[in-house]
Parts: sequence; structure tokens; C-alpha cells
Amino acid sequence: VLVNSARVNPLRIRGFGGGDANVFEFGDPEDGAQREVLERLDLVEHATAAGPWPAMFVSIGMKDERVPPWQGAKLVARRQSVGGLALLRASALDGHFD
Repeated sequence: VLVNSARVNPLRIRGFGGGDANVFEFGDPEDGAQREVLERLDLVEHATAAGPWPAMFVSIGMKDERVPPWQGAKLVARRQSVGGLALLRASALDGHFD
């Protein structure tokens, strides 16, 4: 599975650049019903779950202003912590659309 500049930790959406615009677009983790949806979408929160997971290649750009690079790095770290095959490519020059 290739993950490129993806929002993989939507429960932490308030920590993204863009603030309330992200909450409007993706949902509010402080609202019960919206939080349930965000929890289901949050790969980082599920990354340590048992069961079959595909190998992952995660690409992040350190100049990405839309998706914080720590999200992809966090996903890879969590998968690796349980023995999952996950590789990270970090580019100091790339932004969101590079």
C-alpha cells in the first residue's frame, strides 16, 4: 500500500495547520457522532491492532503545509512497533503536491 501525504490521524485534526477549516471539512473530534467516524478512519489509532495488514510505503514531505509530516512517520513507527512491514520516505524538499 502506498500512502502519500495522507491524513492518517484525523483524531488529531486540531493539531493540523488550517485550524477550524479542517474541522469543518473533516469533522470535529469533540463531537460524539463525528468522533466515531474519525475513529474509524484513523489509521494511526488502529496501527497496533492485530490481524493481517498489508506492507506499507509511506511518503512524507517536510514542507507539506496541508498534512503534518509527523502523521506518516507516526503511522510507520506504530506498524513497526508490532512487527509490521512499513517503510518511510521523507523528503526535506517536498510539499503536499510534490
